[in-house]
Amino acid sequence: MTEPHFITAWTPAEGIRRVTDGFQRLFGEPPAGVWMSPGRVNLIGEHTDYNGGLSLPVALPQATFLAARVAPAPGDV
Repeated sequence: MTEPHFITAWTPAEGIRRVTDGFQRLFGEPPAGVWMSPGRVNLIGEHTDYNGGLSLPVALPQATFLAARVAPAPGDV
């Protein structure tokens, strides 16, 4: 059995930098914006809180980062 492997969460600044750099490499120009959503997990119960059951949501240091821009219309390319 292997030992647990923990991954250090990116700081918000590092996450923004990484997705902005990746977007720039992939599309050749910077994104219009970058958004972040923090991680979350329910330790007790899935789909039970709205049924009156127990639920224990916990925030995580990991997050999802998104870089995006509006794509040009097909005739504008």
